[in-house]
Amino acid sequence: RDSTDRGSSMGRDRTKGRAGRGPRPVAPPPSEEEIAQIYEELLEVADCLRNEGYDIAPAPSLEAFVDTYETGPWHPYLSLPDDLSASEWDRLERVCPQP
Repeated sequence: RDSTDRGSSMGRDRTKGRAGRGPRPVAPPPSEEEIAQIYEELLEVADCLRNEGYDIAPAPSLEAFVDTYETGPWHPYLSLPDDLSASEWDRLERVCPQP
């Protein structure tokens, strides 16, 4: 057999191995307590970014954050300028790590 045949055979073998397992499990959404913890961590990140000289949008209330968590929650890194250099982004992630 040539390499093309082996590749095809290997592809079929991988497909066979997955066939009986079904779809990958989906993680359950975080609980309200877990979302509240994420919120608290993001408040700390926002303060850190402000201390680095960036204008960060004010945080919503915890209730609003929980309500919008699955559809588009507030995140302080979304307030950073679009033209931020990759090196500055990397520096900020070291200084103000995202949760």
